[in-house]
Amino acid sequence: MSSNGAPAILLVDDDPVNRKLASLMLQRLGCTAVDVAEDGRAAVDAVVSRRYDLVLMDVEMPVLDGIEATREIILRLGLRRPRIVAMSGHQDDADRERCLEAGMDAYLVKPLARQRLAELLQAADGGGQGAVDDFNPVAWDEMLRVFKPTGVQEVVAALVADAPEQARRFAAATAADDVTALKRIAHALRGASLQLGADALAGLCNEIETADGDGKRAMALGASMIERHAALVARLSREAGGA
Repeated sequence: MSSNGAPAILLVDDDPVNRKLASLMLQRLGCTAVDVAEDGRAAVDAVVSRRYDLVLMDVEMPVLDGIEATREIILRLGLRRPRIVAMSGHQDDADRERCLEAGMDAYLVKPLARQRLAELLQAADGGGQGAVDDFNPVAWDEMLRVFKPTGVQEVVAALVADAPEQARRFAAATAADDVTALKRIAHALRGASLQLGADALAGLCNEIETADGDGKRAMALGASMIERHAALVARLSREAGGA
């Protein structure tokens, strides 16, 4: 957070016109603490040297693309990382999934929509470093319709009871540097995340499950997975209280 309370933002794009347009839009939305980077390598260097609330990351860039830059940021910062939002010129489901599976928290299609950008800034302003809201209101309403409030409260109670055990298992896997155990945790949480409509969290779990020969990266992603799962369960518990 900047000294005047505005979120600290890093804008990453190799195109100078896109950078200028996005910077002007951010300024009109009240953002005065905006730094810029021209490629993924510069973005990684900036993020590890200063705390940001939000990184707007172009996907296709020279030197280091947005997906690889995101993976390196997650590996190096773990739970201390900022929210990372992809900016892409492609309105493509496969591209979106690639970004979410890499650990990005949201996906924007260029040219940027002012209202969607405002929503992301609001989340960054209230969420703090690394805070991600995986709650899906559409999936929640569907659960209430199908299972009724009583049934939903039972499901949430089971999730609340299970969350400490998942955290304990993750701590044990981390202490033992046991990537196989971590993948079992990711498999279990992926299924639960899909049922809850938390597609981005499910994508993160899937990336951990399919990680090949990179134990450090899998462990860094695992820390984010457990944090986000706990935050989602806490949000569901609050929602269930008012169901």
